[in-house]
Amino acid sequence: AGGGRAGLHELHRALRQQAQELTKLHQVQQGQLATATADVARLEADQKAASERSTTLTVAQIELERELEELTGLQGAVEAQRAEIARRRAEIEARLSAVQQQHGRYEQRLAVLDPRPGEA
Repeated sequence: AGGGRAGLHELHRALRQQAQELTKLHQVQQGQLATATADVARLEADQKAASERSTTLTVAQIELERELEELTGLQGAVEAQRAEIARRRAEIEARLSAVQQQHGRYEQRLAVLDPRPGEA
């Protein structure tokens, strides 16, 4: 009977040791689970922040593209005005040249018709 009792005592001790090891393992796993849960929460927060930043950048990109279109339109208008200014300048310069030539011819005719003293 004594041998049976010693065997039960040994079995009980082994089961208690195994229970302690399982408890330690469970605690380690709980710690790992808590760490993993915190990591997931941190990753989700990072993902949300990145998504918000992406949205902000998309809005900024759209606004900049609109501004660029507006500036392109303004540039076209400025180029059209420059072309109009160049056309009008050429027209005025041509008229001025014609008036200057006509004035020169009239001065020559006046010189012929009314010679000044010393020019005859």
